[in-house]
Amino acid sequence: MRDSISSVHKAPHAIALGDFDENGLLDFITANRDDNTIGIFLNENYPNPFNPSTTIEYTIPQAGNVSLIVYNLLGEEVTRLVNEIQQADKYNIIWDASNFLSGIYFCRLQAGEFVQTNKMLLMK
Repeated sequence: MRDSISSVHKAPHAIALGDFDENGLLDFITANRDDNTIGIFLNENYPNPFNPSTTIEYTIPQAGNVSLIVYNLLGEEVTRLVNEIQQADKYNIIWDASNFLSGIYFCRLQAGEFVQTNKMLLMK
């Protein structure tokens, strides 16, 4: 497994994304970004590693349906932090993981056709 789930390639409008495949396992894909997804960012959560809470920051350039879901290492959804239509803006979501076990979690942002997944480490 790679240390960084999300990294930008030097090719214009291409980005490597970590995502879950049809078997629920983490997979890396390369997707082309079109003009509708430029400006969408899922920043690294902070602090990372964290205990018991972390801030997840993301930006969307236009209004649309947004979901922000946390998965465990097995690809199982553990919590859905956002699932709504949001206006273009910068958002900060605090995830209180005090009821979860220590370990690696993945935060997946989907806004329209854009999907990005970041790795988070909960240490108790």
